[in-house]
Amino acid sequence: MQKDISSEKVDIVIPQSWQELSDKQLKRIFKLLSMDFDSDEVAVLIFLFLSDLEIIGSYDKKHYILRHKKLFFESSVEEVAEWSKCVDFLLIPPDSPVRIEKWRRRKALSADLQDEQFSTYIIIDNLYQGYLFTEDSQYLDQIIEILYPGAKAPFPDHMRLNCVFWLAALKSSLSRRFPDFFTDITASDNPLSSGKISPQAIQEAMNAQIRALTKGDITKENQVLEMDLYRALTELNAQAKEYKELKAKMKS
Repeated sequence: MQKDISSEKVDIVIPQSWQELSDKQLKRIFKLLSMDFDSDEVAVLIFLFLSDLEIIGSYDKKHYILRHKKLFFESSVEEVAEWSKCVDFLLIPPDSPVRIEKWRRRKALSADLQDEQFSTYIIIDNLYQGYLFTEDSQYLDQIIEILYPGAKAPFPDHMRLNCVFWLAALKSSLSRRFPDFFTDITASDNPLSSGKISPQAIQEAMNAQIRALTKGDITKENQVLEMDLYRALTELNAQAKEYKELKAKMKS
């Protein structure tokens, strides 16, 4: 975005994706998102932060006096609101997981949980579904303690929101990568398919996943839980695909 000011030009560059944001920017954005503002107000605040613009004052309730580094200029309230639309994508979780990399010197797990065990994902997803069912932030605090090894609850709201956006994006990413499995567990006859999910339904779904990998052999349960997450999901996805193909043949 450029703004002409007499012979000067204000050249403002705004990140175009979540992945372009620095850790400092992520922390500030989650703090703004967790505050009690409506979406339009938050978008303006995020835009001002990312563009390094500062509102110095206003007059007649229709114009702002803005500063960008050493340059001062005026702009209408409507124009600033229009500019802020370029950051609307930051008001919703991204398609691919991103997260605040460090919290009080505690480094986060990889955003996509690469190299993590299947059991880690099961525990995190169990807690996440519990949060969605109860809206109790204690579930998020327990998740953050796993995602940021060594961190201790309670956590501020912006870290909890960081956790929600992270996991929502992770689930979206995994659903695209393993479509047969994730379509299967959200099918209409599955207890996880609609509405709020009860803890009992969550446990039943998790047990079903483990049984699918052990093929009913309880002696292999620990081995399955220690599997690499992506290896386990690859196998579950293959099994779901085979099951769908078998059902299709039986109907034909």
